[in-house]
Amino acid sequence: MKMRQEKPFKLFFCILLQITLLAACNLAPSVPEMDQAATATQTPTITPTIVWFPPTPTLAPQPTSAPISDQNLKPGVGTLRFKDDFQSTENWNRETTPRGNIVPGNGKLTLVVQSPKGELYSIRKDTSVDNFYAEATFTANLCQGDDMTGMIFRTNGESSYYRYLVDCNGRVTAQVVIGGTPTAMHDWAPSGELIAGLPAPFKLGVWASKDVLRFFINDQFQFEAARGTYVYGGIGFYARAAGDPSLSVSISDFSVYDVSASPLQTLTPPVVAPTITPVH
Repeated sequence: MKMRQEKPFKLFFCILLQITLLAACNLAPSVPEMDQAATATQTPTITPTIVWFPPTPTLAPQPTSAPISDQNLKPGVGTLRFKDDFQSTENWNRETTPRGNIVPGNGKLTLVVQSPKGELYSIRKDTSVDNFYAEATFTANLCQGDDMTGMIFRTNGESSYYRYLVDCNGRVTAQVVIGGTPTAMHDWAPSGELIAGLPAPFKLGVWASKDVLRFFINDQFQFEAARGTYVYGGIGFYARAAGDPSLSVSISDFSVYDVSASPLQTLTPPVVAPTITPVH
């Protein structure tokens, strides 16, 4: 009798358990379609890369002018005509005047200007040049401001010649003197080879071929002038005090070479109508 009562109870319990499990399954949350779409792997969109600094074509280097060699600047320099070491006084006059003193000998030629705005020049005896290259070393013993010294060449008397000058400010010029009046072939201009006061010795050089004249300091080209006023003449040295004296300068190691004249292309346009500039 008791066993018959337990069977219906067990059956009822099993049915109730199944209903409970089915209900629990139905209550489990389902994944929304939106979330499922969000979890799916998406294909990335390809966007163009911005090039902020686009490459530019590299330009080929432009050709540059080749520097003019020293050989081209002094063409035709040949035989040494003479070298004067000033050990002998036979080629130079010794002078003592109110303007100053000219003293050759002991390896140098010394010009000492002793009067305000006085000038001295000394021309080598029995010497004439036409086409030549000349160089000499200058040492300024007393030198200030606009005091000047240099080389004179193709002289025609005491007041007509070319002259190549430097002053004690470190500037350089070239002039043609006609009847005592100087005319600039190249205006005064600073030179990188000179220091104001001229504290160190320096070498002046003049190359002349027909009417083409080229000027050098310490073998460095300075400028060119084209002038045919004088084609030959004497050669020597010059000094002038700008104001109160004294100006003292010594010249040594003077050499002159022959130059074979030939047709020549000038480096700069010829001076057609130079202006007369007053001497300091």
